[in-house]
Amino acid sequence: MSAVSPEILARIEEAYQGEVFGLAMYAAIAQAQTDPVRHWKWQVLTQLEAETKAHMAGLLQRLCGDTLEQEQSRQDGLKEARAIIGLPWPEMIEAFMADLPGLIDDYADLERQAALAGEDAAVLSRLTRHEVVTLEFCKRELAGDGATALAPVLAMLASPPPGPA
Repeated sequence: MSAVSPEILARIEEAYQGEVFGLAMYAAIAQAQTDPVRHWKWQVLTQLEAETKAHMAGLLQRLCGDTLEQEQSRQDGLKEARAIIGLPWPEMIEAFMADLPGLIDDYADLERQAALAGEDAAVLSRLTRHEVVTLEFCKRELAGDGATALAPVLAMLASPPPGPA
């Protein structure tokens, strides 16, 4: 088990709540999609959040951190989903991706500051990478490369959802 400062533990707990937020948001967006391909794309992104959240929960358990899912995080994710669900696809993707560069920077900084080793370091690396591949998905979608937009995301998943019929 790695030892971390209270400040680093608080940042890891905050990142975990970010996954609670994202999971609620992505699932709501997926549910709202009537196009089967777009529905599947959001299901894939939802699975990425779910798997990342599970890894973060394991890390927090090893660090004796708080894994209680805060209802406010979930509600905030649902609120964010409602704000972009009705937008045209390109505008929704643009709005969705707006916060990703900042999250990537924050999580990369957390990786450096935490200076964890082994499995714990891998979890924080995954946390950063999952935002990187999500941003890559968005960029590909906006560039009109919807057919391969999910490739980097799918490569990270242990259990990808089945594709559209």
